[in-house]
Amino acid sequence: MGKGFHFDAKRLAAACAAAATLMGCGFATTAMAAPATVNDATTNTAITLNAAEGNTLDDHTFTFYRLGSYGDIIANGDKDVSSLTVLKIDDATDQWIAAANKTAGVTDYQGYDAAGDLAHVANTKNPKNDLTDNNHNNAANADPADSGNGVQKTLRKAAKALAGSVPAAVKPAATVTGHGATQTTTPLANGLYLVVDSKGSPMIVGTPIQGAKTLNGVTLGTLTIKAKTVNVDKKAAQDRENKTTWVDAKGTDAPASWRVGDTVDFRFETTLPNKQNAYSHKVVDVMHGMTLSGSPAVTLKTGGTDITKAAGVTVTPGANGNGFTVEFSQDALKAYSAKRVVVTYKALITSAKRGDQASNTATASTRFYDGGEVNPNDPPTTVDKTIVAAYDLNLVKTNWDGTRKLAGAGFRIRNVDTGKWMTLASNGQWKDDPSGSGTELKTGNDGKVNFAGLGAGKYRIEETTVPAGMVTFPTALVKVDFTVADNGTITVTKDDNNLKTGFDGDKDKGYTLTAKNVDSLTQLPQTGGAFGMAALAVVAVVGLGGVMLITIKSRRDADASDGIAA
Repeated sequence: MGKGFHFDAKRLAAACAAAATLMGCGFATTAMAAPATVNDATTNTAITLNAAEGNTLDDHTFTFYRLGSYGDIIANGDKDVSSLTVLKIDDATDQWIAAANKTAGVTDYQGYDAAGDLAHVANTKNPKNDLTDNNHNNAANADPADSGNGVQKTLRKAAKALAGSVPAAVKPAATVTGHGATQTTTPLANGLYLVVDSKGSPMIVGTPIQGAKTLNGVTLGTLTIKAKTVNVDKKAAQDRENKTTWVDAKGTDAPASWRVGDTVDFRFETTLPNKQNAYSHKVVDVMHGMTLSGSPAVTLKTGGTDITKAAGVTVTPGANGNGFTVEFSQDALKAYSAKRVVVTYKALITSAKRGDQASNTATASTRFYDGGEVNPNDPPTTVDKTIVAAYDLNLVKTNWDGTRKLAGAGFRIRNVDTGKWMTLASNGQWKDDPSGSGTELKTGNDGKVNFAGLGAGKYRIEETTVPAGMVTFPTALVKVDFTVADNGTITVTKDDNNLKTGFDGDKDKGYTLTAKNVDSLTQLPQTGGAFGMAALAVVAVVGLGGVMLITIKSRRDADASDGIAA
């Protein structure tokens, strides 16, 4: 029978450092939940699992297999252990480990058990170093997808081989269902464990040593899982009245809504994978009906540190401004492993209408390791899409009784939220006119004018050119206020001169407002406008004067015929 492998602080610390950073051997940066205090190598302890930032352990099942036990612990003061021995559990377990070691290329040391051989993988001259911090671009490194001296690659292969070949004779020490962002599994006997994740890569982790003691400064018993899920969460600023509110239209009836011509703020969040579980991560952002404005910024969600120009982070604009790609290589994954990042940017809305709204689609993908190698298959992806909607309003102008459609009626539209008239460019983009009167749109032969590309907000339309032959008094002009909701619902809120004769439609098919023109002055009182009543009074006086003139002139003519001089 072989013997367990005895560590002199350097060897086991190195094993744990390598296993922690690559196979998850208790080397995560998140805080460890307090385990039960142990006084010797046989007392039960615990292992704490953490999800990456922004993720959870939900829907994961974790199965723990004990690979070896601790013995011959030599303390280095009250808080650290300088050496201990990794001991064989039983023949079935050791034979299982031996077969996996052979598959992974682990050296079989004469006189040592398989558990000791596996622990011996990380023997290094500087066990305190996180081996993934070695220069992974070193030309002497035969495997550019691996870090350092190949230790991580070997351990990934060993963990994969172990997870794929568990014999019936080897029983799990525990099986737990994940829940929340962090979870502690206890009681577990001390030692080295294989943790098989139903939705991630297998991990090798050592339990804490004598409670909270470290091994040559390395903390054990806590790890960030190596999930193989990819996520991205995209949002847009809601509308011009709610610029700081971020919305995601998935499954809702309230997308972001802006005018064609507006520049809109966007953001997406994505969680970087565990640095020992992936080679690279990227998000491809594709735009429809919009173009990128300026340069995207990449920050850490926690703390807000800008990493746009950090090593391993690359932002590449798409062709013709139709999006961009942000990539995170090994350097970035090592620096920000399992961190949540936020990418913010702006885009100009160039085209949006019912049935073909502007959209922004982000596709995240990760190149995961499969054992020792990068998985050669297409990487798993996830997609999130944000809609930016714009809507239109038709205005139809008729004569007084609605029997004729009137061409040549001119209208201007005001942005009530800013108080500015709006100009419309030839490309269909709206802008607020800072000092002018905006763009006048005229009805065609069908009496219709279409105000397209309107985002959520408050608007006012005023008639500024009256069709030929129609009354031009102010109270004979169409002046209406209306609102556009994020979901496309349009509501007329005010009709100054009571000229609206119809309003129909719905948020899916669009709306049409019908308004009449005043054909003659006698129709003005029917409009209900105060000025219309006053104007009619003036006309009445003028008319009365005409009657008096006619009467006097007729009287004079009669007197003259009687020989009376005027």
